[in-house]
Amino acid sequence: MQPSPFVVLPAPTGPDAPILSAAQDVLLARAADQGVRIHLSHGFGDLLRVNERAIAAGTWDAIIRTVDCRFRRLGPDNAFWLAALDDEGA
Repeated sequence: MQPSPFVVLPAPTGPDAPILSAAQDVLLARAADQGVRIHLSHGFGDLLRVNERAIAAGTWDAIIRTVDCRFRRLGPDNAFWLAALDDEGA
């Protein structure tokens, strides 16, 4: 999987924006402290491959159809997923 370079997540808006923004900052900082980078991805084929490896390892269940690009039209205009990767890309 070749994730996009680190992307700052969209700034929350609306009445809950301050608390959502603070939570986002904490999440990203804690992940970085653990050596994990968060990437925003629109590559749902990549997500399927991650899921298939995890199923084979016995750590995940099958992905639900809502986010399965074999059953839904998913792309930058309507969907994304977050990949959390360590320094080795795992």
